[in-house]
Amino acid sequence: MSGSVQARRIRRVVRVGFMAAGKTTVGRRLADLLGWRFETSSRISKRPPDGASLRVSAEEAVRRAGADSVVRPLLRTADPLASARHLLTVREPDYAQADWIVDVNGRAPLEVARALSERLKQAGVDPLPRQQDGRGGV
Repeated sequence: MSGSVQARRIRRVVRVGFMAAGKTTVGRRLADLLGWRFETSSRISKRPPDGASLRVSAEEAVRRAGADSVVRPLLRTADPLASARHLLTVREPDYAQADWIVDVNGRAPLEVARALSERLKQAGVDPLPRQQDGRGGV
């Protein structure tokens, strides 16, 4: 970046979002694009620093969840779509607090990872390369 604006340097981008939004798959692709290692986010708080929310519709989440082999207990109801809609309504305020929000509906994981990488650049974020000590991850 030029001028008096300094890039915001980060070492980690944490993905949040509803089930089947692609947090793991997109995270792996983003890590590859940034030259970082991939880390799961299961122990990260709802509002992490440098967070990216992967926004998915209830319909897309149910479609994706039905297409993979992972058991989704939250959708083991009489009406999975109604359950997904309810859960998204409850959780959306937390997801909306992320620094970057990327819509994933109908998009391939690599396309989403590229879009997120571009959003980081547009926001003046300078992802630090992975350190020898292992810091720097998606």
